Amino acid sequence: MVQKQQVRKTTPVIETGPEAVLQVGPEQPSAMPWLIGALIFTTLAFLALAGWTAYQRYHRTTAEHVVQNAVTAWDAAAPAALADVYAPDAVVIEADGARVVGIKAIVADARGKGPAFSLTQVGHIDTTPDGAFTTFAYRYAGHGRGSGIAVVKIAGGRIIRQWNFETVTVPAPPTTSPG
Repeated sequence: MVQKQQVRKTTPVIETGPEAVLQVGPEQPSAMPWLIGALIFTTLAFLALAGWTAYQRYHRTTAEHVVQNAVTAWDAAAPAALADVYAPDAVVIEADGARVVGIKAIVADARGKGPAFSLTQVGHIDTTPDGAFTTFAYRYAGHGRGSGIAVVKIAGGRIIRQWNFETVTVPAPPTTSPG
């Protein structure tokens, strides 16, 4: 009679220590490279968007300051203030189609509006994301009164072109002398 030998199942021994080598088999998950790539792409996209937003905000803020300074300069009709905001060869196209070319002509035009001339910006200033074009509404008084909208093109931190669109101007009341 042949004797059958019984084999007992044992649990495998896992080696530990400095000589043990960890082997990764196909059944163990490895790092997912697509997930890491997606995370890196998302981070870079977020940083690019944040940078673009900061860039646009900077240009819009700069353009708004130029326009606010221009309104103040027109209100004062100060040559130095106008020269700070307008390029030397700037063009202002008035509501009647008249072209005022160059800083000297712009200063003369501002002074020609009369000593009681005042200009006030109304509402907020709208600016394109790159800060190249700005629009704003205004009211004026002096030799007449009225309101309008200005479209301004800015380059190099100065106004290079301005289009004024105005509503009907109400003439100033005549001054009567007691007589």
